[in-house]
Amino acid sequence: MTNGRNSFANIGRNAVFDEIEARRKDETQKYAHIEQLYLQLKQNCEDRRDYERASDFHYGEKEMRRINKKGTPLGVRFLLSLYLGASGYGEKWLWPLFWTAVLLFITTFAYLKWGLLRLKDTETPVDWTRIGEALLYGSNVMLLLKPTDFVPYEIWGNLVHTLQSVIGPILFGLFALAVRQKLKR
Repeated sequence: MTNGRNSFANIGRNAVFDEIEARRKDETQKYAHIEQLYLQLKQNCEDRRDYERASDFHYGEKEMRRINKKGTPLGVRFLLSLYLGASGYGEKWLWPLFWTAVLLFITTFAYLKWGLLRLKDTETPVDWTRIGEALLYGSNVMLLLKPTDFVPYEIWGNLVHTLQSVIGPILFGLFALAVRQKLKR
């Protein structure tokens, strides 16, 4: 169990032996039971104000639900995978900041490619030399501030605007949730 070949023996958090063994032996029928065990352990730790261990058990509970192919619907597993990737189930506060920066970087270049028009001069799109203006526009969209100087002029620019105005606040919310979890400890 402690040798280096067992990838589940050192998973970087408090875990129950049942999870380690179920993963090692690929006993998927035990995942629902282990999820309930983690839920009870998490509640017990929160009642005792042991938030650090509760955090580990919360992570384990969500992980067991995500990998339980028989007991968890596909849509829920997909959402849990997104939740894991975006913020480590609300436990990793740097991850949402990283994804926010990635989103801002990608959308800035998407706006430059598919065009932004100045409201004062609707004939000339913003070009690649005005990256700062596109970055500012993208920041305003993510913060749900109404940009007053520019407007996307192609359908793809409008699509990027819509996706950024949905995904950006979600990432900020995940960041706030993770910071709350860290400060609770």
